[in-house]
Amino acid sequence: MANAVIQICDLLAINRLLKLRFVRRTRQIGEKTSERTHCCISNLPISAGAKTITKAIRNLLPYRSTMPLHILFIEDEVPFREALCDICNLEGFAASGVGSIQSFVAWRNTHRCDVLVVDRNLPDGDGLQAVALHRADNNGPVIVLTARGQLDERLQGLNADADYYLHKPVAPQELVALLRRLERKAPQADIPPWIIDDAAWHLYCPDGSVVELTRNEVQVLACFVECPGVPQSKNDLILSLGCDPSVYDPRRLEVLMRRLRNKIEASGCSFPLSTVYGVGYSFNARLARH
Repeated sequence: MANAVIQICDLLAINRLLKLRFVRRTRQIGEKTSERTHCCISNLPISAGAKTITKAIRNLLPYRSTMPLHILFIEDEVPFREALCDICNLEGFAASGVGSIQSFVAWRNTHRCDVLVVDRNLPDGDGLQAVALHRADNNGPVIVLTARGQLDERLQGLNADADYYLHKPVAPQELVALLRRLERKAPQADIPPWIIDDAAWHLYCPDGSVVELTRNEVQVLACFVECPGVPQSKNDLILSLGCDPSVYDPRRLEVLMRRLRNKIEASGCSFPLSTVYGVGYSFNARLARH
């Protein structure tokens, strides 16, 4: 019961911070960006949840030329885990979450994180077991975030090679400040741009792979050249195809974008195209012409 109360307190604190960030960001948007960009927030339905709000705001965050810090949360309480991921994604990190040691083992076969944040009270064991698995091939920072805060338990965590041991409830601002500190200390590498070749109808991905494009795909992608993170309206994208937005079925554009995403992700690359609610799409990476 005590643990459940702590989880609820943490969740309420995170939800309050999410709302505060939302208000601050929308004020900045209203002051510093175009009416079109502001539209993607003002058109959100009143019932929009934290995930929808977070995604909309992230589309408006300034483009960054370095990879965001990738954080993995191992937390079995789903609402708490999702709230942690929401606030971290809103702050510009790349956060994921799993709910057990077994899920973590499966996740790490295909992913890698920069920071591991782990609870100790997991359904299939002590979170320190996950720390031991993590340390086998990753020397990145480890944060234990748990309700188990007795001295001997904290010593167990530190002796298991955790870098920080936080006792719930923790103010979300404190967790974000710690992650910011880790981000400042982490080595960062520049991200190569995506490159579009108009003549050959090719898209060169940052990992070196090449994707063949159709004429329509080339024309649509050209709208995002040197405009990282800037939303492009559906009307502008339709005009780039040489069509009249007043008679063009927007579902055709959605199909085109979905096929383009599937084609690129089939090559092994994560396609940085986001749907901007009420506006259109944004390409959240640098795209250049050959």
